[in-house]
Amino acid sequence: MNTEKAVNQDIKRTWYNNYTFPLIPTIKSVKADEHNTHSFLFHWLVFKFWTLDSFSFEISFVITSHWGIGFIGILPYLRWAIAIPFPENAAMWSQKYLWRKPKED
Repeated sequence: MNTEKAVNQDIKRTWYNNYTFPLIPTIKSVKADEHNTHSFLFHWLVFKFWTLDSFSFEISFVITSHWGIGFIGILPYLRWAIAIPFPENAAMWSQKYLWRKPKED
């Protein structure tokens, strides 16, 4: 098992380095071992990049409660997202009023 500690792994999450919109860049790198390949993550403001193990290609424009508003994509072995996150209350409002609901009998 890989016992290496990632950069920023032990940082306490506060308003300026939260997972949604970090003001401080987050960089995480994990070395390869016998079961996993080398992985890398970079997240700062609206930019997020991380490595994949598979070869793919994709580019999308999204407006979702998960990503927010922006572009996401996959280049070979690299996933990226450049998106402005939705505020939590806007995401909850959209789920309450805009999502389809099951038919009640």
